Amino acid sequence: MAILSNIGAALFFIAFILLILCIISFFKKNGKAKQYGRPTVILFMISIILIVTGTTKSEHPVIEFFAILSFILFIFFLVLAILSVIKKTGVAKKQFIITAVLFVIFVALLGISAPSSEKTTATSTKVASNNEEQKDSEKKKELEKKEADEKTQKQEDEKRLAEEQARKQEDEKRQADEQARKQQEEQKAQQAQTQPANGNTDSAYYKNCAAVRAAGKAPLHKGQPGYSSHLDRDGDGIACEK
Repeated sequence: MAILSNIGAALFFIAFILLILCIISFFKKNGKAKQYGRPTVILFMISIILIVTGTTKSEHPVIEFFAILSFILFIFFLVLAILSVIKKTGVAKKQFIITAVLFVIFVALLGISAPSSEKTTATSTKVASNNEEQKDSEKKKELEKKEADEKTQKQEDEKRLAEEQARKQEDEKRQADEQARKQQEEQKAQQAQTQPANGNTDSAYYKNCAAVRAAGKAPLHKGQPGYSSHLDRDGDGIACEK
């Protein structure tokens, strides 16, 4: 049907050019106005029919074509009839009869080409059903997309929480290692400080109680560094108590 529209557009352009030539001839009064006028009208009629037929979708394109043709002829003869009445040419009655016949043909063909109410209802129902299915399909797609987005977001949240938990465990382990290292260093430092003192006290020897008192260690109990039996005269386990 697009071909008919293109042909109609071309004929309309030609008719427009002939119309311009007709107007020019009319003002020049060279007698060619009628020569250009008749094909102009015919081409205008044909182009309009082809354009309308090509742009509309119908189940009966042939009937619709003749319906449009009869309508254009109806307008044409109606104008001629009115001009005949004004000019009193005597053919107005004949032209009005032709106009009425064309109108009846136009109405009849239009009724035939028009789709039935049942078919129109069925078509409307089908269109509505298709629209409903399309809406349901779109809703389903939106729901699936939403679920996929939520699932992706949940996975991302779980991954982030797992990473935070792993990072937290690493921090706790690092802090525990640091604390253990500090404790070991403190223990080593304490041991380094106590070992020389122990060495000195373990090897301490006092000749008599006067030396013990001078060292500030009196009294000495059994088991303490520097305790000796010769210092504990009464043998009670305490030396230099007096």
